[in-house]
Amino acid sequence: MATVQITTLGCKLNQFESAAMATSLEQAGHTLADSAETADVYVINTCTVTERSDAKSRNIVRRALRANPSGFVAAVGCYAQTKPQDLAEIAGVDLVLGNQEKLRLAAYLTHLEKRRAPRVEVGALRPGLEFQKVTVPAPGERTRAYLKIQDGCSEACAFCVTVKARGPSRSLPGPEVLRQAAMLARQGYQEIILTGVNLGEYGRDLDPPTHLAAIVQRLATLDGIERIRLSSLAPSEFTPEILDLIVSCEKVCKHLHIPIQSGDDAVLRSMRRSYTTAEVRELLATLTSALPTMSIGSDVIVGFPGESEQHFENSYRFFAELPLNYLHVFPYSKREGTEAFILPGQVSEAVKKQRSQRLQALGKTKSAAFARRLMGGRLRVLTEHQRDAESGLLRGVSENYIKVLFPGPDALFRQLAHVQLVGWRNGHAVGMLV
Repeated sequence: MATVQITTLGCKLNQFESAAMATSLEQAGHTLADSAETADVYVINTCTVTERSDAKSRNIVRRALRANPSGFVAAVGCYAQTKPQDLAEIAGVDLVLGNQEKLRLAAYLTHLEKRRAPRVEVGALRPGLEFQKVTVPAPGERTRAYLKIQDGCSEACAFCVTVKARGPSRSLPGPEVLRQAAMLARQGYQEIILTGVNLGEYGRDLDPPTHLAAIVQRLATLDGIERIRLSSLAPSEFTPEILDLIVSCEKVCKHLHIPIQSGDDAVLRSMRRSYTTAEVRELLATLTSALPTMSIGSDVIVGFPGESEQHFENSYRFFAELPLNYLHVFPYSKREGTEAFILPGQVSEAVKKQRSQRLQALGKTKSAAFARRLMGGRLRVLTEHQRDAESGLLRGVSENYIKVLFPGPDALFRQLAHVQLVGWRNGHAVGMLV
């Protein structure tokens, strides 16, 4: 049996899948390493959302090889799915697994001798592919648990390689979602974070078809589940049913991440996004009028091919006016095999950097304004399993995704507490028990 270190890049879905791989490895008799120095097997769960992600994946593979040249190195996941040869050509790599294969990782780690040439197992992600069930991660000391209920994507955004990396949209059947959520509740998790590549597509492929609001309603009836958090929803995925559920269901967290990507309609059309800025304005107005303290953030891509100065200024003003409290800003990254790769009007790196900096500054201003608005208010905070190392205070996360520090007894570990906000310290809100 081996001592295995797993390094995860990218999204929350990758984090869930790394936890699932860790559980399956432990069940097979392997041990998880505390550090690179104590490992003899290195698993890098890669990301390919940008060229920078590809480069970071390669660098971490090489770092593992430097840490232990005789160690067994497996590169798995999205980058392995789309460009397996890039990873197979790194001297010292022993195993390359695609996204379907990585979830059977333990079966590939029966022979751990270094190889002259890596074993590459990357299957095609064709239409009709079934959702691959995985073992729910074993209970740890965390308070909040990810639950993967959807994978793949059926959209065709001009900039994205997700369809190649993850395949078509597919869903975990409702009874299995409920079974896994109930298991997590029995293990002491009070918050479930529903995750997927394109969460709003949940259920469309099932027989009979269903939708995200229906499964969330059923999850809300489970004993022990106090909070349900939606990881990310595109503007076009807010059906009347899901809007009503977000507003009316107490268990649904009042925090949303909405990847809008641009605030200019011409750029949105070029990106192949299926909504307009007017529709986004109406959506956010509906949400914030019903829930004034709701936390809403967004992804923004700057420097998309053809984005002129006027397009960018339109986008900047749009995001400045929206009731958002944080922005994740990404300079456009060319991805071979996408429609945008060959579009005219490629924007220089210098211009992308300048535009990114302006939007990042705007995001910080919005975050600060949201924080000021919450001062003096009360939040329900789900406390973590240990204290903040620097302050010694309890720490936790509110339903609108504010990280909070507050004094209290150890008996509140992994419990819900009512806290009044009184200040801020190093990016955390500071509160007092009510």
